[in-house]
Amino acid sequence: RFLTNELVQDLTLDHLEMAKRILKEHCLVGFLDQMEESMDRFESYYFPNTHNNDGVQLEPSPQKECRDRFINWGWNNRQSYPAVQEHTTAYELLYRKNEYDILLYEYAQTELWHEQGILVQQNMKDQHQQMASLNSATIHKNKKKTMKVKQ
Repeated sequence: RFLTNELVQDLTLDHLEMAKRILKEHCLVGFLDQMEESMDRFESYYFPNTHNNDGVQLEPSPQKECRDRFINWGWNNRQSYPAVQEHTTAYELLYRKNEYDILLYEYAQTELWHEQGILVQQNMKDQHQQMASLNSATIHKNKKKTMKVKQ
């Protein structure tokens, strides 16, 4: 509802498709049950120079201690609720009320998670290629300056 700004009327498949598009174009998704990989993605996407092309951290980053505390914070201590059995009235009511949220979550957890994993890897490779080009250009420029000074 919030992604499509439809807070009152019934949702439709059009709203679901719009929400999928918004997630795909504007969000980098992560999941609590994949916390470490999610944090790896966030860090390598937003701080690409701290990871190699394979997503492996080059050296301890300044945010590593904070990140490790966050990952190991104890998410298992969150509130637990009893499971609702399928084919019960409660299950059917919850499903109908949250059907599009469930479909959006399933999309994010499967298709979008996979696509973004590829994009994050490509982003890191592009960043490293840019850095290599800049370093090469700087070295070339410095060689020219050195040659002029010697003459």
